[in-house]
Amino acid sequence: PVEEFVYPRILEARGVNGEKLLHIRQGLTLSLEKSKVLSENFIFTKGDDVSNSNSYLNVKEIEESLYHDRKHGSSVVVQESNGYVQVTGILTDTLSIEPVLSNQRSKDGIVA
Repeated sequence: PVEEFVYPRILEARGVNGEKLLHIRQGLTLSLEKSKVLSENFIFTKGDDVSNSNSYLNVKEIEESLYHDRKHGSSVVVQESNGYVQVTGILTDTLSIEPVLSNQRSKDGIVA
């Protein structure tokens, strides 16, 4: 897979339902809507042939930062802090995004 550094930024936050316009790169801007998890009780099971472990997830906490874009089929977690935005998830059927662990920044100081 080809890696590309992008610097996502929120162009505008609008609406009472938390909609956001998120610019990823030239030619890809997402119109994000808040997503809902199907159940209030959500268990994540991880394991292999030998053992399994269950984790109970806080649905309210997940929903605070979970968004989708119907046009592009996106499902992303958007976290904002100190004027910066970090995005993790699926952008399109061929693109995904995750924060870079290093301090890779744009000339404006935006984290990749």
